[in-house]
Amino acid sequence: MLLGIYSLIHFSNHNWSGLMVLWLCAGVGYVGMRLTGAGRGMTWLTDWIEDRQAARLARQRNIKVLKDVKATESIDEILEKISKHGVGSLDAKERAALERARTNLLKRDKR
Repeated sequence: MLLGIYSLIHFSNHNWSGLMVLWLCAGVGYVGMRLTGAGRGMTWLTDWIEDRQAARLARQRNIKVLKDVKATESIDEILEKISKHGVGSLDAKERAALERARTNLLKRDKR
């Protein structure tokens, strides 16, 4: 907090050399603390980065699940059509979608 206050003071006075010295001292102090092990409790930055990465992975998984749900719903409709009218009733797009679903299912089974 003091670093921010003193930074604003140096910035408002256009004291660029003082601002650079302030930040250099703060950086050297932080690195020194981390190297000696004195700052082990200061994990807020790494925790924040890990939280961001976890949130990004969750979003990616959610998008993948939504795509799988949409694909499953469309395949269910195709299978329903096959059960009512037979395989001959499928058009080229439906056959291609069914083949893609079959390929994806075989890939999952191999894992």
